[in-house]
Amino acid sequence: MFDDDIPGESEAEQSRRLAAASAVCIRCPVRGPCRTAAGELGHPVGVWAGRLTNPSRPVGRSRKELSA
Repeated sequence: MFDDDIPGESEAEQSRRLAAASAVCIRCPVRGPCRTAAGELGHPVGVWAGRLTNPSRPVGRSRKELSA
């Protein structure tokens, strides 16, 4: 649920899954410590403390641009 990329998953499926993961995080009582842990790990990938992180995918570039 919280991983950033699942092979073969469509963008719509990924969007729904990551929205569901973020919804779980919103209600989580340890969001603060989770955010701290994500920062300490350096480059976590996936949903951490309700936010999507992916250091391998620069902000503003689509998947199509990255695969070209």
